[in-house]
Amino acid sequence: MIDLKKQIESIIEDLVNNASISSVLLKAQTIAFYLKDESFTNWIKSEQNGYSNINEIPEYRKLKCAIKVDVSIPFRGIMYGVDFPIDAIENEIIRDDLSHICFCDSISIIEQMGNDQKNDMLKMTASAYTYSIINKSFPNGNIEGVHKITNTSSAIAIIDIVKSKLLDFFLKIEEQIDLNVNFDVMANKEKIQTIMNQTIKAGVVNTGNGNISINQSEIIGGNENVSISSTNKEELKNILNRIEEINKKYNNKDIVYEISEIRSDLEKPSQNPRIIKRAFNAMKGIALGIMANELSPLIDKGIELLSNLF
Repeated sequence: MIDLKKQIESIIEDLVNNASISSVLLKAQTIAFYLKDESFTNWIKSEQNGYSNINEIPEYRKLKCAIKVDVSIPFRGIMYGVDFPIDAIENEIIRDDLSHICFCDSISIIEQMGNDQKNDMLKMTASAYTYSIINKSFPNGNIEGVHKITNTSSAIAIIDIVKSKLLDFFLKIEEQIDLNVNFDVMANKEKIQTIMNQTIKAGVVNTGNGNISINQSEIIGGNENVSISSTNKEELKNILNRIEEINKKYNNKDIVYEISEIRSDLEKPSQNPRIIKRAFNAMKGIALGIMANELSPLIDKGIELLSNLF
């Protein structure tokens, strides 16, 4: 058994002295093993390895950005890096998606981005479905590229937030838990979970079973997880099945992607309203012409069902 108190004091010292976040997380990984808190362990691993599921990215990794587009104009060639006003997008969900960059990478890669002295700006390619939507603002041209742009300092901001959360977590652990040689993790399990919710997962209200139920939580901005009944889940799945059947004629990969996003969320013990609403609205923006005429009634039915639930 390691000396938890000394290990935690070492991490606190590293954080105060601005040590590399990668090295700090390696030490935190060791402590996570002994604290036996699954939520903390998963968070540490996600920060170390990156987030494979974009829907699980924490809010502090979603940062404001600007949009620049590459426009091809007949007889004039391509105009690169044209500023695009995000307010020109009417759909609120799509506008919100375009106005943020989600950093999925491991914390070590983000740390490298922040330390990169050669580049002042970070550029990421936007989702394919946004091309046709933005193209409506350029009737005499054709969109060849859509890029999300933000400052390199945004990466530093993510690092600072992770460090702050770790420091807050370990200070509270040291203050509220007796880390003696005979430390009993089971006896302190509830305290550890409470501290985790107060620091790393600040703002999330837990009902006791890991889920947040709709009648016990105010949903702020549609970001919190809620439980959808099995009946409503089946209705949503039936809508998705019908959308999927129609899309077979068009083989639109962006529609396939959005369907998979909703299905993935529906399979979880609790659902994120924002994810499902965003995916339905995205499908509405993607579908054009005859395809839109076929899909719109089903998408509207799905959005209406969600509005009644949330």
